[in-house]
Amino acid sequence: MTKLITLCGFVCAVWAQETPRPPLVTIRGAASLFTSRSPAGGHGSDGTGATASSILPYVGYHTDKELAHTVAVAHSSALQFSAEGRLPAKELHGSGYGKMIGYSLAEKGQTATTATGVRQKASTRPDEEVQLPEGPGKNATLRACTSCHRAQIWSGARLSRAGWDEAMKRMTIRGMMLTADEYEIVLDYLSNNLRGTAANTVTFADVIRERDLTQGDWPTFGHDPQRTGWATEERTLSPANVSSLELKWKTKVDNEGSLLFALTAPIVAVGVSTRGGLKNVVYVAGKEGKVFALDSGTGELLWEWKVTKYAFPSNTGLQGSVYCPNGVIATPTFDRRSGILYTIAEDGALYGLDLGSGKVRFGPVQFVTPFSKNWSLNLVGDTIYTTLAQGCGGGLSGFYSIDIRNRHQPVVRQLLLSNTNTGGIWGRGGPVIGVNGRVYGSTADGRFNPIVGDYSNSVIAASMDNLDLVDRFTPRNWWELYRKDLDYGSASPVWFSWRNYNLLASGAKEGVLYLLDADSLGGKDHQTPLMTGIQLGNDPKRSTSHGIWGGLSTWCDEEGQTWLYVPMYGPVSKNAPRFPIAQGQITHGSVMAFKVTAEGDTDKPVLEPAWISGNFRVPDPVAIANGVVFVLETGENPDQKGEWDTKTAGQRLTNVKPAVLHALDARTGEELYNSGQAIDTWVHFSGLAIAEGRIHAVDYGSNVYCFGLKGKQ
Repeated sequence: MTKLITLCGFVCAVWAQETPRPPLVTIRGAASLFTSRSPAGGHGSDGTGATASSILPYVGYHTDKELAHTVAVAHSSALQFSAEGRLPAKELHGSGYGKMIGYSLAEKGQTATTATGVRQKASTRPDEEVQLPEGPGKNATLRACTSCHRAQIWSGARLSRAGWDEAMKRMTIRGMMLTADEYEIVLDYLSNNLRGTAANTVTFADVIRERDLTQGDWPTFGHDPQRTGWATEERTLSPANVSSLELKWKTKVDNEGSLLFALTAPIVAVGVSTRGGLKNVVYVAGKEGKVFALDSGTGELLWEWKVTKYAFPSNTGLQGSVYCPNGVIATPTFDRRSGILYTIAEDGALYGLDLGSGKVRFGPVQFVTPFSKNWSLNLVGDTIYTTLAQGCGGGLSGFYSIDIRNRHQPVVRQLLLSNTNTGGIWGRGGPVIGVNGRVYGSTADGRFNPIVGDYSNSVIAASMDNLDLVDRFTPRNWWELYRKDLDYGSASPVWFSWRNYNLLASGAKEGVLYLLDADSLGGKDHQTPLMTGIQLGNDPKRSTSHGIWGGLSTWCDEEGQTWLYVPMYGPVSKNAPRFPIAQGQITHGSVMAFKVTAEGDTDKPVLEPAWISGNFRVPDPVAIANGVVFVLETGENPDQKGEWDTKTAGQRLTNVKPAVLHALDARTGEELYNSGQAIDTWVHFSGLAIAEGRIHAVDYGSNVYCFGLKGKQ
């Protein structure tokens, strides 16, 4: 049995049992979810196309009796997947893209591959099956209506025909794919066989309320390869209870912060086998080279690992400054199939550590230049991606990937985007990977000349397999950005889908927010966004303390409404659109929220202002869970005076304040909780991680923090 799981346009999981696969069923109209390389070269606007391989990361929680299959398309006109009308009664599933483990990638020319890997939490019995009434359309109903939740969730519901029609419309918004004929077949089956009376009819909201989704990991910066920041499977935290959050524990690890950097953003693995049994484990890497694993329940240090050093940095150029800090700053990632956490050491080598013990199980393999400035790792399939910036260690700016299938024969690829130390991708999320098979990043300032290979101040798209350049968007005022140091690299874009569009939202120091078509970033001329840029801040056009920094985030609510959240430094622009809800005057920074809506009577997406938070000094990229936006007010001083010449942090180590964790209503921006003085000090360039009802953060004092609900163990 295999099912395609989608939520708000995301492809979420493809499941299969290790049994002979039934005939392939072709679903027309699904091509927008993928791109594939055709014999003629595919869809790439620069003459190359992304392959259909490596599209679905982290697909499917499964037990030893269930193996995850991913499905690639040989041509972009159809999505093929196995279909069968039998479901295990206790099916495990992941409705959160990136929250899932056990997947593999379809290789070039293949239809599907399998991968092994056992999730240690929960079990399933394939012989337990849902019993539904026989009738025309039963199998089609099973295929369509198990997209985001178990069949048991809806099979007991009794709705009127109008009620089932409303339910199906909402599921279509969330990503259920049916032709018009299939829609009527399914509606007829549900209406005829699961029809309710006045006495027993339940509402669609009642059905959805009963969903029993498994909570899961936070395996990478921003939760998933698209860097959405959305903890899709979190069900413990909600707007109704986050006011009762408290600090559960604080643990100081053996690391000394310097040059603004201390610990990476945390990541969390659920149900890890350790010497003390199954535990939820928080991982952080320290600037000095150690990796730490802590028990999310107690804060106990489970293990730490430090690389043996064979090389040491020079002090020439920018080395040893805040721009090239000669330390580990890339957030690690992990692979639940193999139980390995991957991190880049100071010398640029990639190591793979056992999740439960910290033992080296992969590498070292030279991945990037020693003492380079590399950013958060992103794992999709058997390939790990990162980005480089600012020429640190002599490494040229661009995308870097490494194929880890064979630890004895790894393959490293590069797409260099500058001939000098400019054009780096230094947004917090590093590489952003879309479900359409492309890798994205926003580049810093420098010269722009595609003829010689300089791609500064642009959004770049590369193919996932070979890192071929396939598309770009360059603002028409790129020269002004270069001249005023308003580089486009200060924030990572976010990838998401909406109706029939694959979208990318981006912005940076200039304070202008762009909405781009992820399949055609800048149109035919590479300079035309899907929506005209919106000036949100930085009226003085300053290169520090203003604009969009870190990364953008997105969420899709229960009604199918897609939201976008933007962290902004400095006051709101006088030219900014009016926000219906404003939570106070802004002096240092804020979070701005938008709804993605259709423009007029068209199907073209636009951003509708929704709310602005209260004043934050200054906000990190937000994390979203079940209707709550969590934002870490960093407390740092973003003034960059004195950094360049002195190779110190200048004034930035002064005039700081302790960081504060805020919980906001995702729809209104109303503050529901703040942590007050619970965090000791400030933090620079960090992020949050949410798993199993707990929020994890770090500070410049090398402390790891865990917040959870009072009374919850």
